[in-house]
Amino acid sequence: MPLQEIRLPHLDTYNFGVGVDRLSGTAMNQVVNPTPSAPLMAAGASQSFEVARISSTQDLQQKLGIDVSASYGCASFGAGVSGRFQFAQDSQVHSASLFMSVTASVHLADLSIADCVLTSSASAVADRPDIFTDRYGNMFLRACKRGGLFVGLLRVETFDETEATSIEAELRGSYGMFSADASTKFSKATSDHNASMYCTIYKEGGPAVVINDPTDPKQFLDAANAWITAMYAESDKYAEPYEWTLSPITIAEGPMPLNTADIQHAQDVLTFCTQQRAALLDQLNLLNWWSLHQDRYDWTGAATPAQVTQAATATQADLDTIAACASAAIDSPKDAVMPADYAAAHSKKYPAAQLPTPAPKPKPGAAAPVTTAAAPIPTPNFVGKHLDEARLIAKGANVTVDEGDLREFLENYTDRDGTVHRALPPNAITITAQDPAPGHLILPGGSVQLEGRP
Repeated sequence: MPLQEIRLPHLDTYNFGVGVDRLSGTAMNQVVNPTPSAPLMAAGASQSFEVARISSTQDLQQKLGIDVSASYGCASFGAGVSGRFQFAQDSQVHSASLFMSVTASVHLADLSIADCVLTSSASAVADRPDIFTDRYGNMFLRACKRGGLFVGLLRVETFDETEATSIEAELRGSYGMFSADASTKFSKATSDHNASMYCTIYKEGGPAVVINDPTDPKQFLDAANAWITAMYAESDKYAEPYEWTLSPITIAEGPMPLNTADIQHAQDVLTFCTQQRAALLDQLNLLNWWSLHQDRYDWTGAATPAQVTQAATATQADLDTIAACASAAIDSPKDAVMPADYAAAHSKKYPAAQLPTPAPKPKPGAAAPVTTAAAPIPTPNFVGKHLDEARLIAKGANVTVDEGDLREFLENYTDRDGTVHRALPPNAITITAQDPAPGHLILPGGSVQLEGRP
């Protein structure tokens, strides 16, 4: 079953086409092209004003636009509703006292994205669900309600529900928007019942609200009246986005997801690359053996030592091609191709190496050399490669890579200014320097320190 649309209050990080994680409400990267428009023939505005008794925290949440059962689901506990939830929590609604709300809103014409199309960056990783979700989430901000919201809460402190109901009955009909005797009746009711009265306000958009006496209900009602009057008269000045509609990213136009055939072909490419890498490593090991023990072989009529060295260099280039081909298949399974096609597309040849023939022959009676340590091998060239490619090359060449200088790009962390830095995928980091340099001889399993940048 596809994800359903949900509605969330505005956050500073929200904007048209931005991706959102449904469960937390956290804003991600731009996933859909931001092309909002207003409905045709909808240039006006609507307004509402309501005074009602609040019997529970859920009643107050509904006045604040937090209807958990209808709209929010799991997102009710995320970042998107923290301000409104905090107001509801701080209000400490309970049945022993009388709580009354004044709710006002001005709603301008909604803006929404009619033609939902993935951005080029999002389209490029649409076939990588692991990367796509981490970068863009699973919902996007499609439509926005503009205007403002005013919710005021009047608390008459009583000590049982019967007394609260009695005061409400005495006030009924006197707390309307234009009631002339509202202040008098409020004062008399609270005096007769020896009750205290307090007012609190939550708003989004509109002019500043000032109440000099939070115990005066007339100031409370006047503030709501002044707020909605200013909002309606100068909506362009005071309007703000206050509610967003989130739609599933899956409705946006973009590349089709991978089908079974695409996935199987990418797997075939990776399997072939694995087999080729093993064969090339065997070939490179043999060529290095011949080069390191030239005095043990008869080179008469055979390939020359220089040709063997050239073949070893070409074999390393083939290993680089295999690693790059496999990395490309992982990054973009839909575009996966075999090594020969990959090399041709990048103006290379595969295979570039051929085992020299005829091979040198061991000298009669030559004994295997006694070695106390493994023969050194040339350091591969990692510069210009992405980190994921460098890892594959290192594994194929039997060396290790030191990624200590790249840690700032590979880990999530928060700097002193409070800015959150997210870890980058290895294919987003390019190697810019290495130590030892390419071609330098090191022992098998030796370490190469890498430096890089996004």
